[in-house]
Amino acid sequence: MIGRTIYELTFYYWDENPENDDETFIAVYSAYELAQKGLEKFAEQPRFKGKREALFISEHELNVENSFWAEGFFTDE
Repeated sequence: MIGRTIYELTFYYWDENPENDDETFIAVYSAYELAQKGLEKFAEQPRFKGKREALFISEHELNVENSFWAEGFFTDE
């Protein structure tokens, strides 16, 4: 499966009050259309309702290195 595309649905919400900030990984889909249906479904859930603009679909290729990972992980110490 070299180069197979997957679609990640995530929720990133930042508020003026940091106690309301919310970030979560929701699901991974094999097709964009499925991810879009998932976004529509989750946008109606109580946790996400009224925050549709904070739901994101991102595209990733399996088995393909991304240039933004060239340096690996880092810590903020």
